[in-house]
This record gives sequence, structure tokens and C-alpha cells, in this order.
Amino acid sequence: MKISRFLPGLALIALLGCGSEQNKPIGLVSTDSAGIRIIANTYTPPQVDAAPIVSIGTLTGDEAYMFNRIADLEIRDNGSVVVLDGADNMVRVYDFAGQHMFSFGRKGEGPGEFLNGSILISWPDTIAVFDWRLQKIAKFDPETGALLGTERLPYALPLAGFPNSVERLSAGHYLIATTTGCQLPRTTSTSRWRVFLAQAELGITDTLASRSRGNDLPLYGDEDSFCAAPWFPFGASPTLAANPARIAVAAGERGDLWIYHDARALQSPDEIWRYELARSPVTTEDKNTFESQFAEAEPEFRDAFFTAIEERGYPTEWPSIVTLLTDDDGRIWAARGAPEGAAHRNWDVLDPEGDHVAHVRFPSGVRLISIGAGYAAATRRDDLDVQHVELFQIPDLDGHSP
Repeated sequence: MKISRFLPGLALIALLGCGSEQNKPIGLVSTDSAGIRIIANTYTPPQVDAAPIVSIGTLTGDEAYMFNRIADLEIRDNGSVVVLDGADNMVRVYDFAGQHMFSFGRKGEGPGEFLNGSILISWPDTIAVFDWRLQKIAKFDPETGALLGTERLPYALPLAGFPNSVERLSAGHYLIATTTGCQLPRTTSTSRWRVFLAQAELGITDTLASRSRGNDLPLYGDEDSFCAAPWFPFGASPTLAANPARIAVAAGERGDLWIYHDARALQSPDEIWRYELARSPVTTEDKNTFESQFAEAEPEFRDAFFTAIEERGYPTEWPSIVTLLTDDDGRIWAARGAPEGAAHRNWDVLDPEGDHVAHVRFPSGVRLISIGAGYAAATRRDDLDVQHVELFQIPDLDGHSP
């Protein structure tokens, strides 16, 4: 077992300042010709560093601290961290000191079992696991891991693609964002990003159908099908985060968040939150590092990949926004695009009114996944490729000015 403590106890980090809510900088508000409310932030928010607390993970020893493939994380208000291991289809629960509390779930098709548990969904009295192969959401007691029930979603994998986000809006209502990386028949040269509203009693509504994923690379198969490789890490692709109050979508090209108030109508946003964001240039070293990943790929795939690169060309800048998250207070967190070896992973935080309130930095190599009340959970791989769950304390972002 390995639990590393970076700070004694839960040491506080510096707050953003001593201003009040009234002194908080406010974006300029206007309305365009289509009636869309635009909040334009033109100031530079305060920059703070998230404070590391605990690292959970080990190469050998107690299996409760060994991760095969971390699929998802959730921080809960009761002071626990929930980890979904997608390789063994097991959920493990830890306290904020990094101590294992209990586990539940296993591979299978029966009650409380999964074939591909890929996404955690959490609300106050429930931990749920989304299984895209079995098209179900299994719900568990967060205090004991006991199975509470199962919802079968009207979700058709061949039509909807591979889900990368499932957000619970209310009882029986889920928003599912998917990537259709392969399609039959071949109808376009790019893969697609789609958003579905899944309602147990009404089926699935395709709320944002067939939106192009920006700079995806077409890698053609036979005459009747195609696949496309996401143009990661350089290409801008849509990303989404949701809570019961609002849905935020970012295309990635610039620092704009499209805000929707109704999950059933994602064609035209109700608001646009805009903020200043300098984009990082894509260097020759970045390109070489990216291409080296495909040196040992199958010849057919490798040749198609490099042909697609030659046809498309490299972008000159990294995407502005590559990931969106929400926290318990309704704020939207937007991750900036940057090289894998960048000194920090940078997140911009916008409050529920659309004001750009903070720029929070995390260490290099950390993948932030969940934000709770004052804490954040992330994953990291060490030099031996061992997966770790990293816990951080984040500052109180309310009522402070730069």
C-alpha cells in the first residue's frame, strides 16, 4: 500500500484575496440580434495553485490500492472519494486520508455487475455506474455499496456511439454526449459528436445531432464504412458539462462557453460566456512527440494516419478549451489545451453568472476529473506507469477579487 501525504492534515492554501462579493469583477453584459445574452470578461482573474494532499496508488502490495485502469472518479460531500476501475469493473471507496473503506461491483451481466462500467454518476443518496455495453445505470448506497436498483436506458449503441459523458439532470433524465468514431455506411469524412437526452419514459431525443468534431482525421476502411481518429491533442473538439441548472458546451477553438437552460433544445444557446485566453503554439517537438506514438502501429493504420496528417496539416495553436467540469456550487471549470509536458495544467473558473473568477493551476501530468466542495480529484501516472489518484485542496472562490 502506498499513501503519500504532501501536507500535514488538510492545510489551507492562500485565498484569492479579501474582497467581498460586491467587489467581484463582473463581465460586460449585452444581447445580440438573436436574443442571446453575452457575458464578456475582459479582466485577468487571480491565479492560484491547487494544494496536493494525498496520493493513492501502488505497484505492489494491497490490491485495494492497485489500479488497473481508472475510468472515472467522484468526490462526495461525505468526505469520500469513489474510484471506478474500468478493467476489473469494480468501484472502490476511500476517505480523504486515502484509506480504503470498501469496494463493490465485478465483471458480469447480473445485478450489480458490469461488462463495461465506464462512467460514475453521483447524487446525494446514490452512487451510480453507467455500463454502455449493457445499456444500464446501476445504483448503489454510497455508505455501504449495496445495490439499490437498476435503470435500463433506451440507448442504442450502434446508433449513438461511444459515450464520453453522462450527466444526471433529474430523476430518470440523463444527458449523454457521445463520439461516433465509426459509422455505417460511410457518409462523411469526419467523425461526429452527438448529445442525447435519455428519459426513461420517453426514450432518447437527439438534441444536438451530428456535430463535427473539428479537426478529426478521416481514416477510411472498406467501401461501406469509415473510422476517424480524434485529432488529439491538437484539434479542437466539442466538450460538455451539465448540472440541473445549466448545460455548458465549448467547441474548443476559443474561450467561449455556450450555455443552455433547457436540455431539450441545444441548437441555439441562451447565453455565451466569453473570456480572454491566450493560446499556446504547436511546436515541432509537439508534432514529433505526437507522431512517435504511431511508429509501431499496424502498417495499414499507420499509413492512413500519416496520409491524413499530410492532407489536413498541423494546426498552429493548441485548442483553447479541451475539457469542461462543474463543481458543487454551479461553477464551470474549463481546461486549457497545452502540451503533455507543460509545467502546469491550467483551468479557468467561471461562476454561475458567467464571470471569470479564477485561474487554477495543477501540477504537470495530472488529469483532473472531479471537483467537490473545496477539493478536487485527479489521476496521474508515475515513472513506472503506475496509476495514482491525486487529491487536492482548492481555494474558496466566492467573494474574492484579484
